[in-house]
Amino acid sequence: MRKDLEKFIRLNSVTSKTDAGLAYAVGKRLKAGGFRVSYRKEKRGGTLFVNVTGVKGTGRSPLLLCAHLDTVPPGDGKKWTRTKGDPWNPTVKGNRVYGLGAADDKASLAAMLCAGALFRGEELKRPLVILGTFGEESGMGGARLFTRLWKGPKPRMVIVGEPTNLEITYRHKGIGVAVIEMESSAGVSGPSYGKAMEKTFRGREGHSSRPWLGENALEKAMDFLRSVSAKEKNAQVVRLEGGEAANVIPGRASLVLAKGGPALFPASLLLACHGAVQTVLKKFTAYKDASFHPSTVTSNFGMARRSGNTLSLTFDFRLLPGLSMKRIFSDLEKELAKRFSPHVKGFRLKVWLERDNPPLDGRRDDPCVRFGRRLLRMSGLEERLSVKPACTEAGIYAEWGVPAMIFGPGESAGNIHAPNESVSLREMERAVRFYACAIREVCVKETV
Repeated sequence: MRKDLEKFIRLNSVTSKTDAGLAYAVGKRLKAGGFRVSYRKEKRGGTLFVNVTGVKGTGRSPLLLCAHLDTVPPGDGKKWTRTKGDPWNPTVKGNRVYGLGAADDKASLAAMLCAGALFRGEELKRPLVILGTFGEESGMGGARLFTRLWKGPKPRMVIVGEPTNLEITYRHKGIGVAVIEMESSAGVSGPSYGKAMEKTFRGREGHSSRPWLGENALEKAMDFLRSVSAKEKNAQVVRLEGGEAANVIPGRASLVLAKGGPALFPASLLLACHGAVQTVLKKFTAYKDASFHPSTVTSNFGMARRSGNTLSLTFDFRLLPGLSMKRIFSDLEKELAKRFSPHVKGFRLKVWLERDNPPLDGRRDDPCVRFGRRLLRMSGLEERLSVKPACTEAGIYAEWGVPAMIFGPGESAGNIHAPNESVSLREMERAVRFYACAIREVCVKETV
């Protein structure tokens, strides 16, 4: 199990890059455990992405164990002090393994493979499926591909592996990602700026579902831009850059302001777009759900990029069960149209919904959750349930009509989507017990 985890960490599977190397390594491990292995491939923008599926047994609706293969980008490598500056260098210190994806989500993956291998040669009354998906961190494309192409009876239930501190997570927020792109009619080479001012802003990376654990460098840049614009009505932006993923709080941002001559992007234009997001967010924070912390919709200014004569701003929204991202996005479009009208000349605005992943609206007394509690007791684990402000593939499977719960080793808050991510080997061993109990109860004894 530890060797699997270390091998998986070494394989770079950042969500924007191919995960093929890791998918094939997982497939090899599944074959060794007696599974029939298949791959589903999809090309996006010329990049190959791969789902790997292992099936053991035949018959009625299976138990599905699912973990994602991809990771968020590592951020600043220098901050990975526990792995000597290399995020893909698995490093064991005491009982913990450090490295990118250690907890999110390669520990759950390794534990599921280990549990599945325990049943090699054992007769299963209900099939077992272990699935590794691509793109969870960038839209859950792998989970959607699986549900679209799956043949035969739908799974009896799914256990989604995510870092939950060995708790059963039965409810979580959804995530939507909106991209605002401004295009200037000025040439790509741009004008001559004369003297310019450049500032770098530093923050702290973290998972965007828990804003208080990070410090958003792009928001710092916008605060500075707002203060400059209050004094200089014609303040102009040459460049705003920062962030690596919509769902990661950016730890660094750079802003270049022109001191003379025309510029591609007036500061007032950026502030109008940012203000539109804040206005829409404020409207939806009127909705509260005390079971979550934070109890409202939140948003993260995750990325800013300039490419030629376009500047794009990317924001995520963490929405409560019962709310629709399409509704939030519709309000954002209207607010942008209102605010953008003074800046139309010389500029074109595009806005699109890049991601819309549903919440999981589970209940403590759902049969699937009650079964999860029984598995905790049988595994010798404390019977703990939780809700999650982040989003997982469980929402996709529940929307498909399959009962879903989330369970896995590792801490989420303050650990994943940040440098020096780690997982406890002891928790991984306990997770193997839990997954093995689930396989025995569902696939061997057929008690559910």
